[in-house]
Amino acid sequence: MYYLAVDAGGLYKLARALRELALDVTSDTAEGRPSAAETLVAADVFEHSPTTVSEIAARTGVVQSQVSKIIAELCDAGVTTRERDPLDGRKTLLVVPSAARKAFGTDRGQRDIREALRGYLAEHGQPSGPDDVDQLIALLAELGERLGAAARPRKRSR
Repeated sequence: MYYLAVDAGGLYKLARALRELALDVTSDTAEGRPSAAETLVAADVFEHSPTTVSEIAARTGVVQSQVSKIIAELCDAGVTTRERDPLDGRKTLLVVPSAARKAFGTDRGQRDIREALRGYLAEHGQPSGPDDVDQLIALLAELGERLGAAARPRKRSR
């Protein structure tokens, strides 16, 4: 098996490419694309509902003030709601209503990864066939499993 020597610059290029692909899968137009932080926060709320702003910040590595701003936008859009924690009335829980789950599942985040990957490759001058795309998806899945399991948000040094 051939292993490509990857340096820090190569990792940053890969990260940028994967971010572009993720944004392409979750949005139909460039002007409608959420930022990386918006994508992380929205995905976290959907995965961990009910949750709190501080828990989201800890899991995603997005600063709490930015999480609060994004959550306010999601609440205004009806994607999530705020509820008092029944166990601790001082806490506010963020909950994704079932209607929002259905809308998100059909309207956003469901563009076929194969279609997006084919488009990305073609856009960057690398046309590919179905087998190539399936192989890349398998490699991305393995990368996600291996790195995702080890990923921990880091606090940025000031």
